[in-house]
Amino acid sequence: MKLLNSRKCRSIGAWVLFGIMVFMTMTGGCGGGGGEGNGRPPSPGERELVIAPSRLSLKVGEMGTLVAYNVKGGLVWQSQNANITVNPTNFTTATVVALAAGETNVVAFDSSGARAMCRVTVTEGTASPILNLTITPSALSLKIGGSGMLLAENYAGDLTWFSDTPNVAWVAKSGPATALVTSAVAGTATITVVDGRGAAATCSVTVTEESGTLKIEPAALSLKAGETGSKPYRR
Repeated sequence: MKLLNSRKCRSIGAWVLFGIMVFMTMTGGCGGGGGEGNGRPPSPGERELVIAPSRLSLKVGEMGTLVAYNVKGGLVWQSQNANITVNPTNFTTATVVALAAGETNVVAFDSSGARAMCRVTVTEGTASPILNLTITPSALSLKIGGSGMLLAENYAGDLTWFSDTPNVAWVAKSGPATALVTSAVAGTATITVVDGRGAAATCSVTVTEESGTLKIEPAALSLKAGETGSKPYRR
């Protein structure tokens, strides 16, 4: 009888253990739970939505600019603090306004569901003079395949450059305050630079086709008295 009871207890214990294992599997294990950690990681080569700068420090009364990259479709901006507002200024940029001290996350969502975030910190104090960030030149004319250099002045922190129409003209940082613009096809593009404080400046780029040049052939013609000759020309 004792042997039978022992076997019965072991059988019940095995079923209990099996039930616990099934429950842990269904619920994701001990300490399991949802959250962003369970989200699908981006595939190799996938371009993620990005906000520049990723951190922004302001004094009460100051404003800063945020720029979004790799946007797919429309873009929505949100602030998690009513005293730190965010207002879209065009398709890829937004202005952050510091109304009171505090911290918040400013989040951007595009039409694909991608999300990017900037951490904004606002402190008390006298607002710094507005940085008059500039790009020289402010307008650039290029021929197809040509390139030009841009210089940023009156900036703070690192600079981030981008083109709103990279298939017409793209930009690449070439130094702490310089960037090289290279043209591809005829059209227009706007190059924007944003510094670490959120100040922004733009340069308008116009790309045109190479114009034809009038040529005369031959370049020289010798005639004797009474002779005639002609010079065909082409563009």
